[in-house]
Amino acid sequence: MSSPSEAAPDVARPASVRLTLPAQAENVALARQVLAGLAEALDIGEELLADINIAVTEACNNVVFHAYPDGEGATEITITSVFDQLVISVRDEGAGMNRFPGEAGAVAETSAGLGFGFALMSSLSDQFGVDSGASGTEIRMRFAIRGKPAPDGEDLFDSARLLDARPVPVGDIDLALTPGAPAAAVLGRFISLLAARARLSIDRMSDLQLVSDALALHAPPRALDGCFHVSAADDESGLDLRVGPLQAGGSEAIVAGATLTGVGSLLHLLSDSVASEPVSGGAPGAEVLRLRLAGGARSG
Repeated sequence: MSSPSEAAPDVARPASVRLTLPAQAENVALARQVLAGLAEALDIGEELLADINIAVTEACNNVVFHAYPDGEGATEITITSVFDQLVISVRDEGAGMNRFPGEAGAVAETSAGLGFGFALMSSLSDQFGVDSGASGTEIRMRFAIRGKPAPDGEDLFDSARLLDARPVPVGDIDLALTPGAPAAAVLGRFISLLAARARLSIDRMSDLQLVSDALALHAPPRALDGCFHVSAADDESGLDLRVGPLQAGGSEAIVAGATLTGVGSLLHLLSDSVASEPVSGGAPGAEVLRLRLAGGARSG
Protein backbone atom coordinates (compact mmCIF):
# COMPACT_ATOMS: atom_id res chain seq x y z
CA MET A 1 0.00 0.00 0.00
CA SER A 2 1.38 3.41 -0.88
CA SER A 3 1.79 6.02 1.82
CA PRO A 4 -0.74 8.83 2.18
CA SER A 5 0.00 11.66 -0.21
CA GLU A 6 1.94 14.52 1.33
CA ALA A 7 2.28 18.03 0.02
CA ALA A 8 5.63 19.01 -1.44
CA PRO A 9 7.77 20.55 1.32
CA ASP A 10 8.08 24.33 1.48
CA VAL A 11 11.84 24.89 1.16
CA ALA A 12 11.66 28.15 3.16
CA ARG A 13 9.61 26.71 6.02
CA PRO A 14 11.67 24.62 8.46
CA ALA A 15 10.38 21.11 9.09
CA SER A 16 12.15 18.99 11.69
CA VAL A 17 12.37 15.37 12.71
CA ARG A 18 13.92 14.37 16.03
CA LEU A 19 14.87 10.84 17.01
CA THR A 20 15.79 10.16 20.63
CA LEU A 21 17.03 6.70 21.50
CA PRO A 22 19.38 4.78 23.79
CA ALA A 23 23.03 5.16 22.81
CA GLN A 24 23.44 1.57 21.63
CA ALA A 25 25.08 0.33 18.44
CA GLU A 26 21.96 -1.55 17.25
CA ASN A 27 19.95 1.69 17.31
CA VAL A 28 22.12 3.55 14.79
CA ALA A 29 20.22 1.83 11.98
CA LEU A 30 17.05 3.62 13.12
CA ALA A 31 18.70 6.97 12.36
CA ARG A 32 19.57 5.74 8.87
CA GLN A 33 15.98 4.63 8.29
CA VAL A 34 14.66 8.05 9.30
CA LEU A 35 17.16 9.65 6.91
CA ALA A 36 16.02 7.31 4.13
CA GLY A 37 12.42 8.37 4.66
CA LEU A 38 13.37 12.03 4.52
CA ALA A 39 15.51 11.47 1.43
CA GLU A 40 12.58 9.82 -0.31
CA ALA A 41 10.24 12.70 0.51
CA LEU A 42 12.79 15.41 -0.35
CA ASP A 43 14.07 13.66 -3.49
CA ILE A 44 17.66 13.60 -2.23
CA GLY A 45 19.99 11.79 -4.63
CA GLU A 46 21.69 8.51 -3.75
CA GLU A 47 25.21 9.96 -3.75
CA LEU A 48 24.36 12.76 -1.33
CA LEU A 49 22.34 10.39 0.86
CA ALA A 50 25.34 8.06 1.06
CA ASP A 51 27.51 10.95 2.30
CA ILE A 52 24.88 11.98 4.86
CA ASN A 53 24.51 8.40 6.07
CA ILE A 54 28.25 8.03 6.58
CA ALA A 55 28.46 11.32 8.50
CA VAL A 56 25.43 10.61 10.70
CA THR A 57 26.57 7.05 11.40
CA GLU A 58 29.97 8.36 12.45
CA ALA A 59 28.38 10.97 14.72
CA CYS A 60 26.07 8.39 16.33
CA ASN A 61 28.91 5.92 16.81
CA ASN A 62 30.86 8.66 18.55
CA VAL A 63 28.05 8.88 21.11
CA VAL A 64 27.72 5.09 21.43
CA PHE A 65 31.40 4.47 22.08
CA HIS A 66 32.55 7.61 23.88
CA ALA A 67 29.75 9.63 25.49
CA TYR A 68 28.73 7.39 28.39
CA PRO A 69 31.67 5.32 29.61
CA ASP A 70 30.11 4.89 33.07
CA GLY A 71 26.50 4.09 32.20
CA GLU A 72 23.51 4.40 29.91
CA GLY A 73 22.49 7.54 28.07
CA ALA A 74 20.62 8.85 25.07
CA THR A 75 21.46 9.96 21.55
CA GLU A 76 19.34 12.79 20.14
CA ILE A 77 19.36 13.27 16.35
CA THR A 78 17.53 16.29 14.93
CA ILE A 79 17.21 16.70 11.17
CA THR A 80 15.73 19.88 9.72
CA SER A 81 14.89 20.68 6.12
CA VAL A 82 14.95 24.40 5.28
CA PHE A 83 15.96 26.47 2.22
CA ASP A 84 17.00 23.29 0.36
CA GLN A 85 19.43 22.50 3.15
CA LEU A 86 19.50 19.55 5.54
CA VAL A 87 20.66 20.68 8.99
CA ILE A 88 21.57 17.83 11.34
CA SER A 89 22.38 17.82 15.04
CA VAL A 90 23.61 14.76 16.93
CA ARG A 91 23.91 15.39 20.65
CA ASP A 92 24.42 13.59 23.92
CA GLU A 93 24.48 14.45 27.61
CA GLY A 94 27.81 12.81 28.35
CA ALA A 95 30.78 14.31 30.13
CA GLY A 96 32.00 16.21 27.08
CA MET A 97 35.37 16.03 25.35
CA ASN A 98 38.80 17.56 25.78
CA ARG A 99 39.45 17.15 22.07
CA PHE A 100 39.33 20.84 21.21
CA PRO A 101 41.44 23.72 22.53
CA GLY A 102 39.81 26.57 24.37
CA GLU A 103 37.15 26.83 27.02
CA ALA A 104 34.33 24.35 27.53
CA GLY A 105 31.56 24.98 25.05
CA ALA A 106 33.89 26.23 22.32
CA VAL A 107 32.85 25.35 18.78
CA ALA A 108 35.19 23.80 16.24
CA GLU A 109 34.16 25.01 12.78
CA THR A 110 36.91 23.44 10.68
CA SER A 111 38.58 20.06 10.39
CA ALA A 112 41.95 21.37 11.62
CA GLY A 113 43.19 19.34 14.58
CA LEU A 114 40.26 16.92 14.53
CA GLY A 115 40.51 13.16 14.79
CA PHE A 116 39.74 10.99 11.76
CA GLY A 117 36.01 10.61 12.49
CA PHE A 118 35.45 14.34 12.93
CA ALA A 119 37.59 15.15 9.91
CA LEU A 120 35.49 12.71 7.86
CA MET A 121 32.23 14.35 8.96
CA SER A 122 33.67 17.78 8.21
CA SER A 123 34.80 16.75 4.73
CA LEU A 124 31.41 15.24 3.84
CA SER A 125 29.30 18.18 5.01
CA ASP A 126 29.01 21.75 3.71
CA GLN A 127 29.23 23.13 7.24
CA PHE A 128 30.44 21.39 10.38
CA GLY A 129 30.72 22.32 14.04
CA VAL A 130 31.19 20.71 17.43
CA ASP A 131 30.08 22.17 20.75
CA SER A 132 31.33 20.25 23.79
CA GLY A 133 31.17 20.95 27.50
CA ALA A 134 30.18 19.55 30.86
CA SER A 135 26.54 19.12 29.76
CA GLY A 136 27.40 17.04 26.70
CA THR A 137 28.48 17.26 23.09
CA GLU A 138 26.61 18.40 20.00
CA ILE A 139 27.81 17.72 16.46
CA ARG A 140 26.22 19.97 13.83
CA MET A 141 26.32 19.43 10.09
CA ARG A 142 24.70 21.11 7.09
CA PHE A 143 24.23 19.52 3.67
CA ALA A 144 23.12 21.45 0.58
CA ILE A 145 20.34 19.58 -1.18
CA ARG A 146 20.74 19.58 -4.97
CA GLY A 147 23.85 21.69 -4.53
CA LYS A 148 21.99 24.87 -3.61
CA PRO A 149 23.93 27.20 -1.27
CA ALA A 150 22.50 28.40 2.03
CA PRO A 151 20.91 31.88 1.92
CA ASP A 152 23.19 34.72 2.96
CA GLY A 153 22.65 35.93 6.50
CA GLU A 154 20.61 32.89 7.58
CA ASP A 155 21.73 31.06 10.73
CA LEU A 156 20.23 27.73 9.78
CA PHE A 157 21.43 26.00 12.94
CA ASP A 158 19.32 28.39 15.02
CA SER A 159 16.31 28.15 12.72
CA ALA A 160 16.45 24.36 13.08
CA ARG A 161 15.68 24.48 16.81
CA LEU A 162 11.92 24.11 16.41
CA LEU A 163 11.03 21.05 18.45
CA ASP A 164 9.71 21.20 21.98
CA ALA A 165 11.93 20.21 24.87
CA ARG A 166 9.68 17.30 25.89
CA PRO A 167 11.78 14.97 28.06
CA VAL A 168 12.20 11.40 26.89
CA PRO A 169 12.82 8.79 29.62
CA VAL A 170 16.18 7.03 29.38
CA GLY A 171 15.72 3.78 27.50
CA ASP A 172 12.79 4.97 25.38
CA ILE A 173 12.77 5.39 21.61
CA ASP A 174 10.90 8.53 20.57
CA LEU A 175 10.24 10.01 17.12
CA ALA A 176 8.96 13.58 16.90
CA LEU A 177 7.96 15.54 13.79
CA THR A 178 7.01 19.18 13.39
CA PRO A 179 4.21 20.29 11.05
CA GLY A 180 5.37 19.99 7.45
CA ALA A 181 7.68 17.04 8.08
CA PRO A 182 6.95 14.01 5.86
CA ALA A 183 5.26 11.84 8.49
CA ALA A 184 4.25 8.96 6.21
CA ALA A 185 7.68 8.40 4.67
CA VAL A 186 9.58 8.73 7.94
CA LEU A 187 7.19 6.85 10.22
CA GLY A 188 6.80 3.98 7.75
CA ARG A 189 10.52 3.24 7.65
CA PHE A 190 10.96 3.81 11.40
CA ILE A 191 8.20 1.38 12.34
CA SER A 192 9.19 -1.20 9.71
CA LEU A 193 12.68 -1.56 11.18
CA LEU A 194 11.27 -1.87 14.70
CA ALA A 195 8.89 -4.56 13.44
CA ALA A 196 11.80 -6.47 11.91
CA ARG A 197 13.74 -6.23 15.17
CA ALA A 198 10.70 -7.55 17.03
CA ARG A 199 10.65 -10.48 14.56
CA LEU A 200 7.11 -9.87 13.43
CA SER A 201 5.93 -12.11 10.63
CA ILE A 202 5.64 -10.80 7.06
CA ASP A 203 1.85 -10.66 7.50
CA ARG A 204 2.16 -8.69 10.72
CA MET A 205 4.67 -6.31 9.13
CA SER A 206 2.15 -5.67 6.36
CA ASP A 207 -0.47 -4.95 9.02
CA LEU A 208 1.90 -2.56 10.72
CA GLN A 209 2.49 -0.62 7.50
CA LEU A 210 -1.23 0.02 7.27
CA VAL A 211 -1.25 1.11 10.92
CA SER A 212 1.71 3.41 10.25
CA ASP A 213 -0.03 5.01 7.26
CA ALA A 214 -3.18 5.56 9.32
CA LEU A 215 -1.24 7.21 12.15
CA ALA A 216 0.75 9.43 9.77
CA LEU A 217 -2.49 10.67 8.19
CA HIS A 218 -4.74 11.12 11.22
CA ALA A 219 -2.49 11.71 14.25
CA PRO A 220 -0.55 14.94 13.44
CA PRO A 221 -3.66 17.20 13.47
CA ARG A 222 -4.49 15.89 16.96
CA ALA A 223 -1.05 16.52 18.46
CA LEU A 224 -1.30 18.57 21.63
CA ASP A 225 1.64 20.92 20.99
CA GLY A 226 1.80 20.76 17.20
CA CYS A 227 4.58 18.16 17.27
CA PHE A 228 3.65 14.58 16.41
CA HIS A 229 5.31 12.06 18.77
CA VAL A 230 5.51 8.29 18.48
CA SER A 231 7.34 6.36 21.21
CA ALA A 232 8.16 2.69 20.67
CA ALA A 233 9.35 -0.35 22.58
CA ASP A 234 10.21 -3.57 20.78
CA ASP A 235 11.01 -7.04 22.06
CA GLU A 236 10.84 -10.58 20.75
CA SER A 237 7.12 -10.81 21.54
CA GLY A 238 6.03 -7.75 19.57
CA LEU A 239 5.91 -3.98 19.35
CA ASP A 240 4.29 -1.33 21.55
CA LEU A 241 3.54 2.18 20.22
CA ARG A 242 2.55 5.29 22.17
CA VAL A 243 1.20 8.21 20.15
CA GLY A 244 0.93 11.54 21.91
CA PRO A 245 0.48 13.66 23.86
CA LEU A 246 -2.78 14.29 22.04
CA GLN A 247 -5.56 16.80 22.46
CA ALA A 248 -8.59 15.70 24.50
CA GLY A 249 -10.49 13.19 22.39
CA GLY A 250 -7.54 12.77 20.06
CA SER A 251 -7.33 8.99 20.41
CA GLU A 252 -10.99 8.55 19.51
CA ALA A 253 -10.60 10.90 16.54
CA ILE A 254 -7.60 8.96 15.20
CA VAL A 255 -9.43 5.63 15.54
CA ALA A 256 -12.49 7.10 13.83
CA GLY A 257 -10.41 8.63 11.05
CA ALA A 258 -8.92 5.22 10.28
CA THR A 259 -12.36 3.63 9.92
CA LEU A 260 -13.48 2.21 6.57
CA THR A 261 -17.16 1.88 5.73
CA GLY A 262 -18.29 -1.72 6.06
CA VAL A 263 -14.91 -2.76 7.47
CA GLY A 264 -14.40 -0.92 10.74
CA SER A 265 -11.39 0.81 12.25
CA LEU A 266 -8.07 -0.38 10.82
CA LEU A 267 -6.42 0.25 14.17
CA HIS A 268 -8.78 -2.12 15.99
CA LEU A 269 -8.69 -4.69 13.21
CA LEU A 270 -4.91 -4.81 12.84
CA SER A 271 -3.70 -4.20 16.42
CA ASP A 272 -3.85 -6.66 19.30
CA SER A 273 -4.89 -3.88 21.66
CA VAL A 274 -5.90 -0.22 21.34
CA ALA A 275 -6.24 2.00 24.39
CA SER A 276 -6.37 5.65 25.38
CA GLU A 277 -4.64 6.79 28.56
CA PRO A 278 -4.47 10.18 30.28
CA VAL A 279 -1.13 11.94 30.45
CA SER A 280 0.00 12.11 34.06
CA GLY A 281 0.78 15.69 35.03
CA GLY A 282 0.04 16.94 31.53
CA ALA A 283 -2.37 19.52 30.20
CA PRO A 284 -6.04 19.01 31.12
CA GLY A 285 -7.52 16.30 28.91
CA ALA A 286 -4.18 15.36 27.35
CA GLU A 287 -3.94 11.71 26.40
CA VAL A 288 -1.87 9.12 24.57
CA LEU A 289 -3.00 6.40 22.19
CA ARG A 290 -1.41 3.01 22.90
CA LEU A 291 -1.19 0.24 20.33
CA ARG A 292 0.17 -3.27 20.72
CA LEU A 293 1.16 -5.54 17.82
CA ALA A 294 2.24 -8.96 18.94
CA GLY A 295 4.15 -11.47 16.90
CA GLY A 296 2.32 -14.30 15.15
CA ALA A 297 -1.33 -14.18 14.16
CA ARG A 298 -3.60 -11.42 15.42
CA SER A 299 -5.43 -12.33 18.61
CA GLY A 300 -8.60 -10.50 17.65
